[in-house]
Amino acid sequence: MRPSRVMVPALILCIFAPAAQCANKLAALNAIINPVQFEWRYKQGDIPDAQSPVFDDSGWELNKSGGEFTWGDQPTAWLRTTVIIPDKAGGIPIAGSTVTLKIGIDDKGICYVNGREIGSFDWDRGSFVISDSAVPGQKISIAVKCINTGGPGRLLHANIEFSALDDVRAAAASLLDAYNGARMLQEGASSPYSARISRTLDQLNTSALESGDKAAFVASAKASEADLRAISAEITAGLTVSLVGHAHIDLAWLWQWPETVQVCKNTFTTACNLMDEYPFVFAQSQAAAYDEMKRSYPDLFARIKERFERGQWDVSTAMMWSEGDTNMSSGEGIIRSMLLANRFIKREFGFEPTVGWLPDNFGHTWQLPQIFAKSGVKSICFMRCGIGKPVFWWQAPDGSRILAYNFPDYNGGIDGSAIAAGAVEFARQTGIRDWMKPFGVGDHGGGPTRQMLDAALALQKRVHYPNIRFASALDYITSLLKSARSLPVHSTELYSVFEGCYTSHADVKRGNRRSENALAAAEAFSSIAKYYGVDYPEAQFDSSWKKTCFNEFHDILCGSGIHPIYEDAAKDYAQVAAQAESAQNAALTGIAAKINTKGPGIPILVFNPLAWTRTEPVSVRSPFPGEGTDIKITDASGKCCLGRTLGDKLSFTARDVPALGYKVFWANRVPSPPLRGGLRGGRESSPIAMGGPRGVTTGVSFDDDVIANQFFRVRIDPKLGVITGIYDKINKRNVTVPSRYCGLLQILKENSGGMSAWNLGRIDGSEDLLDESEVVRVDAGPAKVSVVFDHSYDKSIFTQEITLYDAVPRIDIKLTADWHEPWGGKEPTPMLKAAFSADLKNPKATFDIPFGAIERPRDGREVVAQKWIDLSDADYGLSLLNDCKYGFDVKGDTMRVSLLRSSHDPDPNPDEGLHEATLSLYPHKGDWRAAGTVRRAYELNEPLIARVAASHAGPLPASKSYLSVLGANIVVTALKKCADDDNLILRFYEAHGRAGDVTVRTSLPVKYYAETDLMERQIGPKLSIKSGAFTVRTGKHEIKTYKLFTN
Repeated sequence: MRPSRVMVPALILCIFAPAAQCANKLAALNAIINPVQFEWRYKQGDIPDAQSPVFDDSGWELNKSGGEFTWGDQPTAWLRTTVIIPDKAGGIPIAGSTVTLKIGIDDKGICYVNGREIGSFDWDRGSFVISDSAVPGQKISIAVKCINTGGPGRLLHANIEFSALDDVRAAAASLLDAYNGARMLQEGASSPYSARISRTLDQLNTSALESGDKAAFVASAKASEADLRAISAEITAGLTVSLVGHAHIDLAWLWQWPETVQVCKNTFTTACNLMDEYPFVFAQSQAAAYDEMKRSYPDLFARIKERFERGQWDVSTAMMWSEGDTNMSSGEGIIRSMLLANRFIKREFGFEPTVGWLPDNFGHTWQLPQIFAKSGVKSICFMRCGIGKPVFWWQAPDGSRILAYNFPDYNGGIDGSAIAAGAVEFARQTGIRDWMKPFGVGDHGGGPTRQMLDAALALQKRVHYPNIRFASALDYITSLLKSARSLPVHSTELYSVFEGCYTSHADVKRGNRRSENALAAAEAFSSIAKYYGVDYPEAQFDSSWKKTCFNEFHDILCGSGIHPIYEDAAKDYAQVAAQAESAQNAALTGIAAKINTKGPGIPILVFNPLAWTRTEPVSVRSPFPGEGTDIKITDASGKCCLGRTLGDKLSFTARDVPALGYKVFWANRVPSPPLRGGLRGGRESSPIAMGGPRGVTTGVSFDDDVIANQFFRVRIDPKLGVITGIYDKINKRNVTVPSRYCGLLQILKENSGGMSAWNLGRIDGSEDLLDESEVVRVDAGPAKVSVVFDHSYDKSIFTQEITLYDAVPRIDIKLTADWHEPWGGKEPTPMLKAAFSADLKNPKATFDIPFGAIERPRDGREVVAQKWIDLSDADYGLSLLNDCKYGFDVKGDTMRVSLLRSSHDPDPNPDEGLHEATLSLYPHKGDWRAAGTVRRAYELNEPLIARVAASHAGPLPASKSYLSVLGANIVVTALKKCADDDNLILRFYEAHGRAGDVTVRTSLPVKYYAETDLMERQIGPKLSIKSGAFTVRTGKHEIKTYKLFTN
């Protein structure tokens, strides 16, 4: 058996020898192209004498990657390295060569050789001779002062070129490109190509370099390349690549908006200039950027419009004011972003955008296909949260479809091998022979570079390669829509990434929700008041919506930016709040002046901004100041209830306030009845009145550790500071599991790493806040009863106020958090949640999304929702409402809301300070549809508005509805002035998945109605409104928009 011991190694050598030879030849090619492997020392800051060859940089950071890397976002940094001249490269002697350094820096660099400054450069334009005659073994000190104008500083590339290799470098690079390209292609094609590709290097004569026969080497390289190109040609036959120029511009992220304005100016100027030399098309999204260019750089904006006219500037992707997050923006917020963009682009360019472009968003809400389709946008182009297929039909709950195009990246250069491979793989997966590839420097702008464009033109000339064309996004998508037939259909949300974003920077979440709510109410009342002679402040509303939509940009609203951009957002939100309040006050004053307020007492006007009748708590400046003053509240029918003044505020429950209208109540002081109260361990500031004047009853009570109203009894442990039980008096059952707490504050120990604003870290345990609780106040009165208690954790204090209102079927929990929990470095960092458990059997979890709802698994994963989430079984359920939160998890029978985090990257201390949020529990019979949860959530977010009025005569009655819709499944989200004329726009959506007829009743002086799309373009006939009503057919989950005409 001795021979077999010899044959096995011999067989191995026979198998692996070709592979080894191939590897050696590839190494020789690489040695010619990259003869020096860089190791860089680097340090941020402007460091004195860092250019000196003898400077000690041993304590600096070291990067051995040899390629691109980043070092931080400070404005200045230094790079240092020492190049040692080799004896040979690829077998060719180097002595006597001219030595050239090619280098690129984001954004600028100043280069020093052996301590002497030899020049400065921008981006990828660094090219410097560092030695006229190379000496093997010679050491050359290179230092680069890097200047960063925003975002992370980067080394883009660095390479040394020896003139001795000039005769062979191009051939080696071209062959290596062909080889790598063929290898990339065969991964997406059939396996037989692999062996053929390897054999093409058999004829490469690298030994000719050792003998100095460069011509022989070049000839063999060209022969090998020809064979490789032929193989690539077989694989890529009939393929086209559509190159779309693009610059992704984060409106604010690691920089503020003023810097972005300069980025836009520079990027757009460069694009315009390059268009005079190259036939490419540049697609640029986000109308906010164009608006700023028009205002700040009108000459540049004129150039952009000229490039558009000649077909080189593509505005089809500018379909939103900003590339806003669609999971946390309300449905109305998304539409307004699109409407603002549509009107601006149409006005300035005579064109309406039709290509959805959200490349960097962190997920896409399920109703987006309907929103886009009803806005004339037929597609969505995106990178994140795909389904593993590059093209598919995406279908909304109502059945609307748009084409979804999932590109692998949105910032990219022109790499011939990667582009060909991408086209092959795209064709393999879809059967479509034309692949769109966006290219250009992005995030902080940049766009296509001269180097990229030259590379693209070279690819156009290449034989045996896909057809390369410059295209607009519009041209490509239009063509794709015509050819796309048998594509898969995706009928749910494109699920999110970066779950930490739903909680990071609680301030911007609250500012966004408040702005959306305030603008909706102010617009509705301004629309009504214009018929009483009050000017509709259209320009001011546009300005406020622009600010709101700008701050819905994904890196702002998601909390993933630097601290100063949230200071900017806070200023914007303050201006929005002031404008909305001013408009609303003017509108309500105008309406109030027409109302007959004469009656038995001091008139209090209560306005309802929602399109259904409501019974809700109100608070208003009291006409009877004084602690504990009982107030009798009477309406025009003579029905009475009790209110109470605490401090300078009068609180009462306003019953049956008409839909999108008002009701007058009259207030009178009454003698206070006997007092009674308790709550062991607490301090009572105003005990509850048990009883009232004759004929007036109160529905709230307070006895020991139980507070109650007509609907619920809530038991509170004053020592633990937590709800220990909720009993539903109407349905005669427990809401919570008797042994479980509800409203429990929990501290999760989050072990966060890099990108902590985006990513939730590993949870290494949790702590329930049940110790050191103190009841600090009990507010008790005939209209409401509240228990207030404190918790503390480390340096933070939390105050919870649990409130029941007379005649209102919900339990409000107002949380005030004074949060002082900075990132703990290597130690786990606190994250605050509130947990709510329900006594339910195998419930379903449902979550509010823009214009709809979605069921998700009860698996404990952090997910995004808007105004409510719900757990319901076959018979009963519990809804959790909120006024400013977006992050939730549900596991088993427990819902949790994420309240605060302590992320550190990129903002080291995002949520330091005071925060407020209101949560509300809404127990109910049946599921969330039967219970009307959607409307209850809107009520929490858009409360009734009360104001004390003067007593005077007027033509309007004591109560009036201006507009209502019949059906608990219908939610009105907008009543506003039309963007193009003085008529009104009404929008509502079907919330329960139940198609049917919807009747709209209105007392406004409108005579006709016509359906429009979401961009307010008329799509239906103009029909008469008869007897103040019209009925329309509405599909399940459908968003409907109508123009209401006065004539």
